[in-house]
Amino acid sequence: MLNRSRLYVIIDKQLCLIKRIDMFSLLKSILEAGVKMVQLRDKVSCRREVIKEAAAMRKITSLYKALFIVNDFIDVALISQADGVHIGKEDPPLAVVKPLLKEDMLIGVTCRNLREALIAQENGASYVGVGPAFYTTTKRKLPPPLGVNRISRIQQKINIPLFAIGGIDQEDKVRLLKDAAIRRIAVCSVIADSSSIKKTVGDFSQILGY
Repeated sequence: MLNRSRLYVIIDKQLCLIKRIDMFSLLKSILEAGVKMVQLRDKVSCRREVIKEAAAMRKITSLYKALFIVNDFIDVALISQADGVHIGKEDPPLAVVKPLLKEDMLIGVTCRNLREALIAQENGASYVGVGPAFYTTTKRKLPPPLGVNRISRIQQKINIPLFAIGGIDQEDKVRLLKDAAIRRIAVCSVIADSSSIKKTVGDFSQILGY
């Protein structure tokens, strides 16, 4: 299912709190719109609460036969029976994380350049998230945008799925990525802000070609 996934939606707890959005209503809208890969990112709740959220989201995503990924927390991913975990720049390295997971679990890795992407691939990453593609306010203290061309060059050098991420909040940006042969994107704010998630997902999916 990973190889068929083109649109990867991140549900961010802090963003939902700021915008007063119910995470589970958002999740259901995303899944009903046809998204087949979602991630829970909760950096603000206590671990017990994150486990409860993840377990509930696992049940919901299973009903829609969608991949469910947990950001950062290996224990939460295992307890909730998630399909995988995504590790960022401040998490333990992939070589440490991989032996702790079930053999069939997916591992995503955040990368900023080709060297990091190649190391992730060599160490067994299932996919990489590369960015920021464009300027974004969703996450603070990020480096300058990589731009479409640099991400395209990284994609050409690796053999695992690459999701462009960061600041992908307009159809024109999705087209720019697609024109550079980048057909996988990860998004967050643009979905939470959408007045019609079904339309946004549909428009993005059409551009990406699935």
